[in-house]
Amino acid sequence: MPLVSVLMTAFNAQEFINEAIESIINQSFTDFEFIIVDDASTDSTPQILKKFQLIDSRIKVQTNPNNLHIAASANIGLSYCKGKYIARMDSDDISLPERIEKQFQYLEKHPECIVCGSYVEFFGSKNSIWKMSTDSEEIKMGLIFGSPFANSASMIRANCLKDNLLEYSLDYKYPPMEDYYLWWQLHKMGDLHNIDEVLCKKREYSNSQTQLHLDEKEKSLIRLYKTVNEQFGLGLDINSIEYLSKRQFTDLKKTINLFNQLEGTFNKQVWNKFRDRYLLKALKGCSIGHKIQNFHNFYDKRLALYAFTT
Repeated sequence: MPLVSVLMTAFNAQEFINEAIESIINQSFTDFEFIIVDDASTDSTPQILKKFQLIDSRIKVQTNPNNLHIAASANIGLSYCKGKYIARMDSDDISLPERIEKQFQYLEKHPECIVCGSYVEFFGSKNSIWKMSTDSEEIKMGLIFGSPFANSASMIRANCLKDNLLEYSLDYKYPPMEDYYLWWQLHKMGDLHNIDEVLCKKREYSNSQTQLHLDEKEKSLIRLYKTVNEQFGLGLDINSIEYLSKRQFTDLKKTINLFNQLEGTFNKQVWNKFRDRYLLKALKGCSIGHKIQNFHNFYDKRLALYAFTT
């Protein structure tokens, strides 16, 4: 039985899938199986997968008879995973050589942790490093504002999925919604963590899966927020849900209202510790005139001074 199952879905991925697969089979950690679900590709992806299967016996390919999209394909892959941990991987990204080893070691040493991610380097049309939080409570609070993990940098404790009959929701079939909702489902079950170093390189390009279907994604995000608002008692009204789903905090009054509604949702000590950081990010999107006009209604002078000088 392998210790780790690496799970990847692929659809017409011929341009970059070679690099993605090579980054996994060349990992320093070797006790893994590599489950790849081909989502009825019509390019040379099936031939590429066959080539790698002959090279490495750890690779196991499942082929969908028709295109089912990422969420359904990932669920098919999950049903074949036998490892103690499941490492996710995208067909156009690159895992650094020690990624699996370092995440495996962390989860082994921290049984209270159920998901382990890492910093991510974006390359291609966008070049930057995403340094997400490493603190479990802040990660959980940050779920409100977006996914705290990159899919290709995440490793999940498999029994948390199996014991709770969890899988990717088919209501959110376009990336990154399918994994975002999964993080919401998991966040109450244990600690979440990101290793504070880059272990994954994420490719950015104009027609990547994360850039496609933008209209559907916006509708899906509103639907997702409505679901988690009810499921986890966030206390948001419909106006705040719609404002939050835009991810553009340019209206100070709406931003203040959003944060007032969220204040009772989190542990008070945690909220006080991290609230200002997220609020300041939101304030950067508000116009200076709007800040000056409305700041007498706001939290404290220190934040007001920051808003007027940025």
